[in-house]
Amino acid sequence: MYSLFEDCDWVTLSTMSGSSAGEHDTVEVNVDISGLSEGVTYTCDVLIDSDDGGSGVFIVSVTVNSSNGSGNRSPVVSIVEPQCKIYFMDRAIISFPRVLIIGPITIQANASDPDGTVTHVEFYVDDVLLGNVSSEPYCYTWNERAFGFREVRVVAYDDDGGSAEDSINIIIFNFGLGGS
Repeated sequence: MYSLFEDCDWVTLSTMSGSSAGEHDTVEVNVDISGLSEGVTYTCDVLIDSDDGGSGVFIVSVTVNSSNGSGNRSPVVSIVEPQCKIYFMDRAIISFPRVLIIGPITIQANASDPDGTVTHVEFYVDDVLLGNVSSEPYCYTWNERAFGFREVRVVAYDDDGGSAEDSINIIIFNFGLGGS
């Protein structure tokens, strides 16, 4: 037996539980973008628990793209690193249900603009601006004293004034030694 859990009002799963004797079960994920902001990437963790002690996380990610009324299409941005893994001193060690970081971490984002140019990408932790990068690769190495749960967010801006963002929640343990 397995159970699925999600806590996002814009995601609906075709089933919340089932049983499997080794075969792969298909679960349909429906996304309702009404009420979601354009140019924003939304993520939803779908937790999977089984009676035999297994567990995992499936991440549903959707970016709401459309014209902003002026004919400009918003840029697209996504966080590439870190992912659901354990990181030690800026190196991915093993897959993990959450992002767990020990030491500094390089935050990397992919950004593009379907009808123009990305002018810059901003990097935030808990709504505090860490850095601003104006060319690829869009990376920022974060190495300051930090402990506990944090939100990492990136915002991409295009040459027409449009923007898009992506965010992830992390757990970090960093003494901030050795500079940034």
